[in-house]
Amino acid sequence: MYELEELLNIAMGEQGGGTGGNPPGPPGGGGLPGGGGTATTGAAPLQPIAAAANVKAMGKDPPLFQGKRKKADTFMNEVEKYLALNYDVAGFNSPKKKVTLVLTFMQGPEVEEWTRGILQWIQQIDDQSNMDDVWRIFLQRFYARFMDTQLDTMARKDLTQLKMRFPDIDSYIADFEQTIRKALYCLGSHEMNQQFLSGLPRDVAEDVMCYPTPITYQEYTQKALASVRLKVLLRNVFGGNRNFSAFAPQQQRPQWNNPRPQGQNVPQYNSSNAP
Repeated sequence: MYELEELLNIAMGEQGGGTGGNPPGPPGGGGLPGGGGTATTGAAPLQPIAAAANVKAMGKDPPLFQGKRKKADTFMNEVEKYLALNYDVAGFNSPKKKVTLVLTFMQGPEVEEWTRGILQWIQQIDDQSNMDDVWRIFLQRFYARFMDTQLDTMARKDLTQLKMRFPDIDSYIADFEQTIRKALYCLGSHEMNQQFLSGLPRDVAEDVMCYPTPITYQEYTQKALASVRLKVLLRNVFGGNRNFSAFAPQQQRPQWNNPRPQGQNVPQYNSSNAP
């Protein structure tokens, strides 16, 4: 990865190594989303879905990006969705081709010089160095160059105030991941996992940290989802009927026995024979 950054620095006319003090990011590193969970022990192995042959690109092209900082995040979000939709199209899994494709969606005088430097960098990368680091470095440079500096500052402030509203765990996860990206933090780092935990209700956070202790971000989210779903289920079962006396056995009313011996007629009285 270091050699790739050095090549990029030369292509962009920059001196020195690394990212030149650019903020970390972008989170997630681009590419295909998620890797799925761990297979259930004892279950039959899942069969992967075979990739379709001769697949053509689908979906609408991302809108052209002309260098406006306020539109940078929206543009890259559309790019990520487009790439995810067409991940099985021939060539779309090549980091170099993904970067080149994005450059075709960037036009105008405000991006012309920057895209020329990126293209020169891409052309110097040989096939053996065509790895995921190429895409990650490109995203780092894109966000550092075009992201609204006020946007990431506001996002970092929002992140410290982001809290889950029970039981809407799905919205919390989506908002957390979006805010992480806008803040230019690294999703899945230890610090961000702790930040995710701090936004959960205390009882849910305690469930998440129960043994086995989660390590990856995916493990944090999976345990949080399981905790919330269980609590919702228990509330539905027990929360709707708090009158537990309704489940108590009904006591039978006492039956008063008739003291009259069976077979004996009771005398009938009227106004003529009354004693």
